Amino acid sequence: MAKELTNRQLSEILGYALERAEKNISQSVEALESERKRIENFEVDTESADRIFKEADKRFKDTLSGSISELRQLQEDKPKWLQVKDWILIGSLSLLVLVNGGLAIRFYYKQSQQEEENAKLTNIVDNLSDFFGEHPKERKVFEEWNKKHLLR
Repeated sequence: MAKELTNRQLSEILGYALERAEKNISQSVEALESERKRIENFEVDTESADRIFKEADKRFKDTLSGSISELRQLQEDKPKWLQVKDWILIGSLSLLVLVNGGLAIRFYYKQSQQEEENAKLTNIVDNLSDFFGEHPKERKVFEEWNKKHLLR
């Protein structure tokens, strides 16, 4: 028993559906129009951000200059004995740096002298080895003389 719709009922249903669709479309168009107007009227308030930045920059500069002047005043008001201590510290540190530099130069000089001495001794030993290699009789004479004089 399926009910069949008459043409009139079908046309009424279609008319109602079209009416609802038209109403939904017009509501959507109105919403889009209002959104478009809102977007067109959108403005960024750069003046207040710029003003806030300038105020913050001015406060920072004022605070900085005040802090610098306070530090200068503290430095000027420092007792003389503290100023003398500062100069003693600076002078002793400078003296330590100079002494350290002098010691480093002396160490380098002594090291280069030792390397030269080692090179000379190595050269002498090489020459003696070559000489004794070529003259075995003199080697025996040297060893006997070495036993007599050095092992006393």
